[in-house]
Amino acid sequence: MATFTTGALDANDTAYTVTAVYNPDTATFLTSTGTDTHTVNRADTKITITSIPNPSTVGETVGYIAFVEAVPPGAGVFTDNNLPSGAYTVSSQYEGDTNFNQSPFDTVSHIINP
Repeated sequence: MATFTTGALDANDTAYTVTAVYNPDTATFLTSTGTDTHTVNRADTKITITSIPNPSTVGETVGYIAFVEAVPPGAGVFTDNNLPSGAYTVSSQYEGDTNFNQSPFDTVSHIINP
């Protein structure tokens, strides 16, 4: 029995081929080889948006923080300083990459007082 552990395999559309070779150190056993395949699936993600401060006033800087949760979690920050008073809905979505799946949209309502 042999064990091999690695964290170096990225998510891939095709399976990895894993091969083990036994080379005996005595004449009692023959050399043997075993092969198997292993697929690494992309991880799911979740995104959550927060606006700070909420509510805000005209001319006030508002920060929108998008938290992408995955293994490991990711995060993004963006701001917009030129919004007039009113009610807004801000949406965000993580588009995914080779190792993580796309997250569903998350939205937050934000009110800018006059």
